[in-house]
Amino acid sequence: MDACQFGAFRRRRVPPPRRLRRLHRGGSRVPQPADPQRRGHLDRAGTAADQDRDAGQPDAIRGVGLRQRPAPGRPSSGLGPGRPLAQDRQGRSGAGGHPAPRAGACQPTGLAAPARHAGHATDGSGRATEPGGKSRAPDGRAMKTLRHEADRPRIAIVDPCSAAGYDLPDLETGGLGGTEATVLRIATALRARFDIAHYQEGRRERRQSPAGQLHPLPQVDGAAPFAAIIVINRWKVALKLRKRHPDTPIFLWLHVYPGRHNRRMGAALKSAGIPVICVSHTHAAKLRRFLGEDVKPLLRVIYNPVDDDLRPDVTPRDPCRLLFASSPHKGLDEVFAQFAAVRREIPDLTLVVADPGYMRWDTGPAPEGVVFVGSLSHPALIRQMRRALCLFYPQTKFAETFGLILAEANAVGTPALVHDGLGANAEIVPDPRQLVDGDDPRQILARIAEWRRSPPRVAANPAFRLRTVARDWLRLLEATAAGADVAATTTPS
Repeated sequence: MDACQFGAFRRRRVPPPRRLRRLHRGGSRVPQPADPQRRGHLDRAGTAADQDRDAGQPDAIRGVGLRQRPAPGRPSSGLGPGRPLAQDRQGRSGAGGHPAPRAGACQPTGLAAPARHAGHATDGSGRATEPGGKSRAPDGRAMKTLRHEADRPRIAIVDPCSAAGYDLPDLETGGLGGTEATVLRIATALRARFDIAHYQEGRRERRQSPAGQLHPLPQVDGAAPFAAIIVINRWKVALKLRKRHPDTPIFLWLHVYPGRHNRRMGAALKSAGIPVICVSHTHAAKLRRFLGEDVKPLLRVIYNPVDDDLRPDVTPRDPCRLLFASSPHKGLDEVFAQFAAVRREIPDLTLVVADPGYMRWDTGPAPEGVVFVGSLSHPALIRQMRRALCLFYPQTKFAETFGLILAEANAVGTPALVHDGLGANAEIVPDPRQLVDGDDPRQILARIAEWRRSPPRVAANPAFRLRTVARDWLRLLEATAAGADVAATTTPS
């Protein structure tokens, strides 16, 4: 089999994981890896699935990307008829549900210069400066200007899971996964204090962004020393980087539930001195039980962020409009059945499905009353939330490690109807009025009928706000860059 070189790391030239578009015909619904041009993180969690690999992969995966060549298969029909071919972020064609990006949205020629703060110049890194040697961080606070980019501690964010490079403009064009969006928002918020370099699987060229310097993944080998390295999801990649950087603090930023074949990850990470950043207390608790107390590495919880400016407004809500805003593999087939049962009693209901488009999944035929709106930009998705009676998500199969869409819905005043006891639902949406037994159609019907008469008032959890989450990362990384012991900077969860 052909192999390609990742510095001193050998990996197989195979399509990336977590892009699934094909199903076995006439057998179990085992997904196959999708076209390598597709993008977005597939944060498979759960009760059923292995999280560090695609279904059907062998337990021993040797490549840095931990990827396996797909088996032949025939494409499924997808969500709806006539889904066209689309282009991904860097202009390559692939099968999927993404709309083509806007012209120039993410071209190798680079981003336009960041907008200046009124009355201020910029210092070349996108921060506004003012007389006296002060600059302004993304939150508008004045801070001392550093002499040079190298004066700031260098942080590497290594993402071996993406199928193509991603950047902030992708939030505006749609189809970006929640993990990628979180990485970009945190990096942008920390950029005033750190020199951040992203190393992304699937990226073809180096470029500058307000979120940091964006590099192809292989360039992490041979890069200048870092104050810290953050690896997204792939614990085996974190271990390989530990061998290359024995004295550099390394963190595994985990957004998934590991599968059964990953039980040895705890002992390996503990031995290598690599703490794990979980995205919810539920996530950390399940990981602790999975790995066992004796062999688990240090765990710390830092939530995924919700934008500070997401708040309720005066948009009128349609009492007949429900919204499903997740990838179809997250229980959409079950949501279809639940919606159909409710609609038999309330026939004027509509279910709007906003599919980010990074995965095809066989959900069966859509019931009457379902409207597909495809992949939406983040602002367009928020507008859909504001109009809907609720986020309709009472499925019982897919366990979220965090559930950013739930937190964002509450932030704009939209209740989320979710199954109690599944994943982090009860932590992210603790209001008992938003929790139901998804296996009881009568509970779902009663809650929808009640909300049509009198919608509940909901709000964002302040702990999820970007300013709070960025402060947690800032404290961790500043202490690490100052030479503090990783064990001392990582409070056990």
